[in-house]
Amino acid sequence: MRTQHRIRWGLLECRINDIWRAANIEHDQLGACITAQISSFAVRLEALILLCRERQVPKDLLKRLHKFQVDCRVPLDARNRAVHDPLGVEDGNTPSFKSQARGRSVFDLREVFLESLTRDRDRIDALLNRFEDLAIEITAWVCVTPYEPTMRFPKVSRARGER
Repeated sequence: MRTQHRIRWGLLECRINDIWRAANIEHDQLGACITAQISSFAVRLEALILLCRERQVPKDLLKRLHKFQVDCRVPLDARNRAVHDPLGVEDGNTPSFKSQARGRSVFDLREVFLESLTRDRDRIDALLNRFEDLAIEITAWVCVTPYEPTMRFPKVSRARGER
């Protein structure tokens, strides 16, 4: 089950890594050089939203992208728990050690149930399907709509004496 969490979430992250398409970077390898430096899923998603806003995608699509961002928070935490928290088996139980200091301090053992992991996996699947639909719309918009910068900076000439 833990491997399935990683695979499904990995597919979602891979699709979000395509944010370079919204930046009009044509070559995947060049885009990957950028997205590889953004380690957080939430930050990559925020970058995509900002690029879409700059590319002036329709407001209803931006609204759905924001809703997607909000809806990712709980499954992202569940994914992080499934992947990063140590899991054991003891007397037929499956305790997981949770250590967290965000919002409030947590340092304890919690029982992990297969039903909960299955529910989390299904939520991640639903998110992946939703994002696939969003990605199709974003790509379609970006492909047919040229980018028009809202501000153009003047070229700065060199100071005297510089070559």
